[in-house]
Amino acid sequence: MVMEDTKRETIRILLIDDEEDTLFLLRTTLRKIQTTSFDVEWAPSYREGLEKVLQGNHDIYIVDHNLGDHTGLELIEAAQKEDISIPFIVLTGNDDHRIDIHAMKIGASDFLSKNLLIPPILERSIRYALERKRTQHELLVAKTNQLKSEFLKTMTHELRTPMNVVMGMASLLSKTDLTPEQKKYLQEIRQSGDSLLNLIGDILDIATLSGEEDQESSLEIKNFELRSLFQQEIADLEKVAKKNGVTFSVKIAEGLPAFVVGDETRIRLVLSHLVRNASNSLPLEASSFLANKKI
Repeated sequence: MVMEDTKRETIRILLIDDEEDTLFLLRTTLRKIQTTSFDVEWAPSYREGLEKVLQGNHDIYIVDHNLGDHTGLELIEAAQKEDISIPFIVLTGNDDHRIDIHAMKIGASDFLSKNLLIPPILERSIRYALERKRTQHELLVAKTNQLKSEFLKTMTHELRTPMNVVMGMASLLSKTDLTPEQKKYLQEIRQSGDSLLNLIGDILDIATLSGEEDQESSLEIKNFELRSLFQQEIADLEKVAKKNGVTFSVKIAEGLPAFVVGDETRIRLVLSHLVRNASNSLPLEASSFLANKKI
């Protein structure tokens, strides 16, 4: 759909019908609809219609059931094999209930008789078809995001278990008699293992947030003490950072309110990512990191 200068939307329609009289009838009917503008293109045959459908340059297709040696339903099925998701409205000169049922089964948005092609019915049919397409697209996106989030959660849990075993074995190995060279190799293993566990944790946090970002109910809005959150999070991260030779100095800006309103868990995750990424980015010779957050 495109917008005109007058802010009215323009819906691009492709009419596939071998009778030019239907084109005249459709354009005459659409001109009587005041709320929306329509740009109608005509394809007078099954072949030409299918070619234009596959180009995907329209918002909706209106196809006659009878197209010479083919039917409009055959055209819809051919388009679906090419993953065309733009809605179809089927027209017919006969109000045949069997064709109506068949059209709905193969995915047509509506089935209209040419004898009943009046502005209110046509406008509602087009509007419902476009709204149905939009809703289906939103559901598909939500489902895709959910599956992606679930995959990432499963993957991170599966990776974390063997990594914890590796780190545990490395810890036990460090308590045995090792040569200086072996201790150096073991230290590299433990540092790499810590980095991988941090990365796995980051992926899991991102998967959790992305899986819930469109769900308003997932937000836990409440009053919490921001100063305490900073101090607790830094204390937890400082233990990990010390292994990289990094220390934290926390400075709370003046005027920071005692309590703020928000989702404490998500803010804690954001802070954790910021501090962890900052500490990992510091050179080995760095000795301190200053966290100064002004709200």
